[in-house]
Amino acid sequence: MRPRSCFVQMWISNDKGEKACYSLRPLPSDELGQSAAGFFLTKLLDRSVPSPVYAVRVEVGGMVSCNCPQFGIANQCKHADSLVASGVLPVGLLAVLQSRTKVLDEVEVDAKRQAATVANLQSAVATLTEQRTYLEQLLEEAQDLIVRLEKPKAHRVARAKAA
Repeated sequence: MRPRSCFVQMWISNDKGEKACYSLRPLPSDELGQSAAGFFLTKLLDRSVPSPVYAVRVEVGGMVSCNCPQFGIANQCKHADSLVASGVLPVGLLAVLQSRTKVLDEVEVDAKRQAATVANLQSAVATLTEQRTYLEQLLEEAQDLIVRLEKPKAHRVARAKAA
């Protein structure tokens, strides 16, 4: 079977109501960087004029960004808004991404806290094991000393009885 091809176009209007046609294609994975997904929007103009190409990205945290001049000024633009409004970048998915990212961040902090607690407990167990070994040695030495002290005493008591 031959590979299929597809060409997606999107009409976007500006604040004045003027419409322009854009082609839409996904950003290749090697150009995504830290983004979760992204698309190139190429304005379709007369071939004699260079067409602007904008990259609209969805960050892992769910934030949408665009490299057009308007987004740089206002942190919002028609390109990003249109992709969200059309469902290409569904708002529901963005909200889920944001909430899951928050949950994952909280779990990561908790896991690090638990790992630190485990490390502290392992250190305490190692210290207690060393102390136990030391106390066992002291106990053994004390028992040996008692045995040595009791032998002469038992020997004297036996001699005293014999006499």
